[in-house]
Amino acid sequence: MGEKFYIFKNGVLSRKDNNIRMTTKEGDIKDIKSEVVDEIFLFGEIDLNTKLLNFLSQKGIILHIFNYYGFYSGSYYPKETNVSGYLVVNQVRHYIDETLRLSIAKEILKTASSNIYRNLRYYNSRGAELDEFLIEIDSLSKKLDFV
Repeated sequence: MGEKFYIFKNGVLSRKDNNIRMTTKEGDIKDIKSEVVDEIFLFGEIDLNTKLLNFLSQKGIILHIFNYYGFYSGSYYPKETNVSGYLVVNQVRHYIDETLRLSIAKEILKTASSNIYRNLRYYNSRGAELDEFLIEIDSLSKKLDFV
C-alpha cells in the first residue's frame, strides 16, 4: 500500500521523467516518486495537463480534487486493468442470492459498529462519558448474528 499526498499550495502539477513534479507559484519544486504514491489530494489551485493524467493512469494513481472551501469536487480514477468476467459473475451471484447478500450486509454492519465502538471507547477514555452508548452499540452489534 502506497502513500497519500496532500497538496495545499497553488501551482503546477506535471510529469517530469517518471516522477510527479509540483511547482509552486513561488518557484519551489517538489518531486514525488510515482512508485510510492497511491493517491494525491489537491486542495489548492493546481494546473495540470493530459500528459500527467496519462501518467497517473499508467501508474494507477488516483487524483482527488477539492474546491477552494475544502469540499470534495471529484476524482480521477484510472481505468481498471484487471477486469475479469469471473469477478463480475460472482458479484452478480452474491447479489441475486439473498442469503449471500445478507451475509455481506451483516459483515459491513459489524465492521461499522466495531469502528463506532472503538471511536466511542477512545473518547470515553478521555472523559467524554459515553458508557451508555458503548453498551448500546455492543448490544446492537451482538444482535446482528441473529438477524
